[in-house]
Amino acid sequence: MKRLSENRGFTLAELLIVVAIIGVLVAVSVPIFTNQLKRARFATNQANARAAYAAAMAWYMDNYNTDDYSYRDGGYYDVKTGTFIPGDLKGSYEFSLDTNIANWDIKSPFHAYSSKKWVTDKVYTKWEVYWDNSAFDGTISNFAPRD
Repeated sequence: MKRLSENRGFTLAELLIVVAIIGVLVAVSVPIFTNQLKRARFATNQANARAAYAAAMAWYMDNYNTDDYSYRDGGYYDVKTGTFIPGDLKGSYEFSLDTNIANWDIKSPFHAYSSKKWVTDKVYTKWEVYWDNSAFDGTISNFAPRD
């Protein structure tokens, strides 16, 4: 005769093995996910800096003969609105990047002398663009993220 109540549960050893396998999978996947997240932030910041450069140059081509010297330092680009606003700089110049965006690296800090801010820390939605205002000839001397 067949028993009506059979023990159909898992043993403690089986449960520990499953938990150990899940732990190994998490330990392997978290660094990969973090690295991919940094790469995504880096690519987004590069794209936003290129957009800031393009918007600043478009503004310069329309206004290069301005007599208003308050705009000759630079301005900032707002990613959300897609507009370049001349002047109104916060002075984030201490955190700067190479103006050649192709030279940026995922492991580069914003400034050679400071490692407080990195290109991969977050996606920056405002970028300050500084003109080389010695001649105001359209040369951009610096990019800086704006918090």
